[in-house]
Amino acid sequence: MDKALDITAEVYAKIVDGSIVLYHEEDEIGAISASSSKVAYQLKPGYSVSSDQTHIFHSLRETPDAALQDTEDCDLGWCR
Repeated sequence: MDKALDITAEVYAKIVDGSIVLYHEEDEIGAISASSSKVAYQLKPGYSVSSDQTHIFHSLRETPDAALQDTEDCDLGWCR
């Protein structure tokens, strides 16, 4: 099952070689190109933009085992 996480507030941009490059944390996630008539997003797989272009989402794939755990940081599996 995929889960979309709204990361809009955590995305920032840098101008690199005349292009607007988007980052989430330290990862480059895509770029923005703009013309006088529209703005276009080119995002890496796993990232998407809302239809009104105001939010950026990161899709997370949930593993079946993760959904069964009642607590966090249970890497040994004893606390299911």
